[in-house]
Amino acid sequence: FSANLLFNIIGEKIFFKRNASIATWFAAFFGGLGIFIIFNHEIINFNLNDDTHIGIALSFIATLFWSCGNMVHTRNSKNKFPFFQSVAFGLMYGSIFTLLAAKIQGAEILIELSIKYISALFYLSIFGTVLAFYLYLSLVDNIGSGRAGYVGVMMPVLALLISSYFENLQWSNNLLIGLPILLIGSVLIL
Repeated sequence: FSANLLFNIIGEKIFFKRNASIATWFAAFFGGLGIFIIFNHEIINFNLNDDTHIGIALSFIATLFWSCGNMVHTRNSKNKFPFFQSVAFGLMYGSIFTLLAAKIQGAEILIELSIKYISALFYLSIFGTVLAFYLYLSLVDNIGSGRAGYVGVMMPVLALLISSYFENLQWSNNLLIGLPILLIGSVLIL
């Protein structure tokens, strides 16, 4: 998902004829370098003998779709489409697509009628989806999709912090070196 930054920069150039600033390119470089340092063991030891490449390919496709969504939102915003209605329709289309994909694969749709399940569903629906989309797309409106794409670079950092807390991730030299470099990119993008 860190590739979203690059996809957004390229998308803005292709669709809106916007050139990324030098600071954005430097931020992208530092973000990419930080991600590479943090995950270099996994990157260097990558092989095609397991199905990891399928997951990576699907992640790149999902990231490309995410970037395309950024471009659609940017176009909608330029054309003064109503923000909340646009987001609502996008969420509805995404939900319908996901439901159809699940049904085509034969998945059973289950809803557990427990407080734990319903409260988690409510939290993810309101805070993890509606509020998150609102905040992210507001960021896209305010600083552009190229720079807002840095959110994707910061996702692995959040994942590492969560993993440190819940899974007792041991911080290696790669993490200790790569994280500050990635954070330099964050400062540059802002």
